[in-house]
This record gives sequence, C-alpha cells and structure tokens, in this order.
Amino acid sequence: MNKTSPKVLIGIPTYIKMKYCHKQFFNRLKELAYENKHFLIIDNTKNNDYIEDLKKEGLRVIKDKTKEKRNIKRLISSRNKIINHALENNYDYILFLDSDMIPPVNIIEQLLQSKKNIVSGLYLGYFTSSNTIKALPVAWKNLTLKEFEELKTKIKLPNTVKSHKDIRRHITKQEADSNKLIEVILPANGCMLVSKEVIKNKEIRYGLKPGPETIGQTGEDDYFIKKAKKYGFKAFCNTNAKCNHLIDKKYKKDEQGNYIHMSFNN
Repeated sequence: MNKTSPKVLIGIPTYIKMKYCHKQFFNRLKELAYENKHFLIIDNTKNNDYIEDLKKEGLRVIKDKTKEKRNIKRLISSRNKIINHALENNYDYILFLDSDMIPPVNIIEQLLQSKKNIVSGLYLGYFTSSNTIKALPVAWKNLTLKEFEELKTKIKLPNTVKSHKDIRRHITKQEADSNKLIEVILPANGCMLVSKEVIKNKEIRYGLKPGPETIGQTGEDDYFIKKAKKYGFKAFCNTNAKCNHLIDKKYKKDEQGNYIHMSFNN
C-alpha cells in the first residue's frame, strides 16, 4: 500500500431496498484500483433483515440504530455517521458512494486528480422535464444570463425569481460529454469526493431545511452543499468520471406517472 497517497474512506449508506443491485455493486467495490482506501458500510434498514447479507461481503459494516422513521432522515443519519468516522480516524477524503452506483475502477484517482475539496463523478437520474420523464445528468448549474433572458420570453416567472442565479438547470448533454471538470451549484452526491478540510467544520453536515422543501430529490445533499458554500467551498463535477446508475428499481411511479425516489415515500 502506498501510504504517501491520501487516505480515503469509501462511505456507503444503504438499506434493504438496494438489495436488487447488491451483487453488481459489491463486485465493483472489490475491483476499485486505489490502494490507500477503507470501506464503511452503514445499514439503516429499520430491521435486521439486510445486515447479515452485507457482512458476508467481508467489509466493515455497522448498523445505524437511529430512531428516525422517515427513510430520508435515516439516510441523513448514516451520512453524518460516515463523516464522524472519517474525522475520528483521520481520513484525508471521503468518497460518498451510493449502493446503486457502478463507478469506473479508477474513480478515486480520477476525482483526486481534480484537486478540489468537493467533486463528484457523473451519472443519470430520472426527472420530469417538459411533462416528460427523462434520464438527465445529476448535476446542476445556474442559468446563464442568455438562458435566463430566453426563458423570460417563453414563460412568466414567479416574482421571487429576480435573476439567473435564482434558477438552476441540469448540466447539458454537451457539458456532460465534454469530459471536463466544471463548477456546479449541486454535484452528484451519489459519487462524491469530499476533503477533510470541508468536514472538519462541524457546521457542514447533512440535514433538511424545515418546511415543505424537505420533500424532494435533492433535499439532504442540497443542504450539505449550501452549508459548504456558506463557508467558502465550491462544488465541481468531473464529467470524465462517468458512473453507471442502476436506477430502474430505485423509483416507482406516482398517480401522475412521475418517478418518485423510494427514500421519500415515508
């Protein structure tokens, strides 16, 4: 092991509904090329039906004994426990990795080469766009001034929207295909490298904003990134670090035909 390279904790929050991609995910974990890494899997399933399967993989697994009822809040608990473990054991970086993510085998090397405190890989997710369900990049930028002016000619914007900085959009296909490092307002949290410099600030943790905004696909990660930006950190997406997102069984359709992430069902 090259002990001069940064020490990386691969932090994986999971629960039993991710069992459908268990085999593919753990096979890929064992193929990751980077040497100075350790794994921490946190099972926040409400019962003990999944943890024995996880332990069979031979990696460090702990049970999140949170009392939270909602899945999203259980996920937040697990993410913050990963942060605490990284600090207690003096890791240089955390690679947050969702258990439905199949990253390239050199994902850690790719993200470290970006030399950023917060940088994600890139993958697709299901979103409603123009009344159509589409697979779109899970990374967002603010509208440009030109895009904002064009939008104003097409629709009447709410009074709360004052400038292009009040609206965000998915990165475009052209941006996603560029294989470049781009600054974003919200990166892809399911495969995101975060430095110790960020998490040693105790104010920068996962959470939810009180009120109706807590229900949505970017709740807890949006909260984390906004906290980080408050303290001067920028977020980036390495569009060359493309991951395969095993998403089909992670969503279900509501009565209107929209895809809903299972973590927000209760």
